[in-house]
Amino acid sequence: MIDLISAGAGALAGFIVSALIGYMIWLRQKQIEGAIKLLEEYHSPSMFQSRGAAWSLLGKHPDAALSQIGERDELSDVSVVLHFFERVGVLGKHKLIDKRLARQLLGGEYDYWNKRYFISLRNKENADSTWAELFRTLHHASLWLSPALVVSRGGKNA
Repeated sequence: MIDLISAGAGALAGFIVSALIGYMIWLRQKQIEGAIKLLEEYHSPSMFQSRGAAWSLLGKHPDAALSQIGERDELSDVSVVLHFFERVGVLGKHKLIDKRLARQLLGGEYDYWNKRYFISLRNKENADSTWAELFRTLHHASLWLSPALVVSRGGKNA
């Protein structure tokens, strides 16, 4: 009887371990697919148009806060770019994408936008503006998404 219980317990333990390994493999695959989908979105025609329009608009107003540049309609392309990187940050925070792969695929792009526009815009916004929380989220995302910051921190937050 003891041998039967031992065999059953061993089979159950093997099943649990196999299921856990299977889940971990499935989750890893989903994280990789998520990072690749974000890259595809970033290079989609609609995002290409939004990035170009945002780049042009922000380049025309280098010393202004977003709230000073225009109304919601005028800032829609800027919003698309900002919210894209916000989504990358949130997905990474919750481990829904592979952070290392996302950093390799999108980190250079993030660094470009962050250094050229986001840091300056964040510093110009009032703490209670509608954009302030978004910039705080982007700042936290930069701690793992920015290749330059990760290297300067000794590879932590990967």
